[in-house]
Amino acid sequence: MQRRLFRLFLGCLAVGILAAPVWSRADEKPVVIPSGESIKPEGGGEAATTEGKKAKKHKPASPPASVLKSGESFMIQMATVLSSGLTKQGETVYFTASEDVGKGRPVIAAGAVGKGLVKEVLPDKKKGKVVVALDSIQAVNGDNVPVGGQVSVEGKDGQAAVAFGDKFTATLDEKVVVRPRPASRKKTEVPDVKHGSAEIRGNGVKADIRKGVARGTVEVLLEAPKGMTMDDLDTGSVVLYKVNNFELPRPVVAAASKMKVGDRNKNGVPDVNLLFDAWEFIKYQPRGNNVVYFKGRMKNGAEFEASAGASIDY
Repeated sequence: MQRRLFRLFLGCLAVGILAAPVWSRADEKPVVIPSGESIKPEGGGEAATTEGKKAKKHKPASPPASVLKSGESFMIQMATVLSSGLTKQGETVYFTASEDVGKGRPVIAAGAVGKGLVKEVLPDKKKGKVVVALDSIQAVNGDNVPVGGQVSVEGKDGQAAVAFGDKFTATLDEKVVVRPRPASRKKTEVPDVKHGSAEIRGNGVKADIRKGVARGTVEVLLEAPKGMTMDDLDTGSVVLYKVNNFELPRPVVAAASKMKVGDRNKNGVPDVNLLFDAWEFIKYQPRGNNVVYFKGRMKNGAEFEASAGASIDY
């Protein structure tokens, strides 16, 4: 008799637990869940979970590609000075786009740098000639796209000459499709650049591109950044790398010989004299007043920069 009562008590207790009311919140009425069933989550259960997974997998559409048709023409500006009396066949020359190319989103942006190759040079004091075959130009995504056509200049009563900024027409060789590149997530570290000072001396320098003449040597007096000495400077690393806002695709290296430490401008600060060939110095500069920039390294690996004004007439 005692065993039967004990079993009956356990059975009642189990039913009581399964039938116990479940409270969703203190201010709501209790919800009774029948025995054998489980509580389903609010918001749609499995269907809502599946929809959530689909939403996570959905990726925003990539921007459409930009297209330019073959044969489309645009204006360019020469970024290298040319003279049939000074320019050499096989030399690489540079130009920039003088306008955005492409409707809506440009495929080639104004200022994009292109390059060409000197195909023909005829040095002649009466009727010189220079022919440059255009090669390629940089698109907005960084790709180089082929460019056709050529720059052909003949001299009138002198050498053929092209100044920095002279305009010509370039033509796309083939259809160009530019797809945006994914943005890089890597953080770009900006180097700590020390700033020195520079002074340009061009006495005795003579340049005339119509006569095909560039004589003399440009002397640059370079002073070390504040807190450093000329002994800290790696003079062999110094280059002319930028004119105004145009960064030279091929920096001009200073002559390695005849560098001497002194105080040539008598300001009490030691300097070193750097020598540049006159033609190499002016060939990437427009006529008029410019700001030229030099850069190099210190012996400890730190970078430095210095700038100076230059008045150019050729």
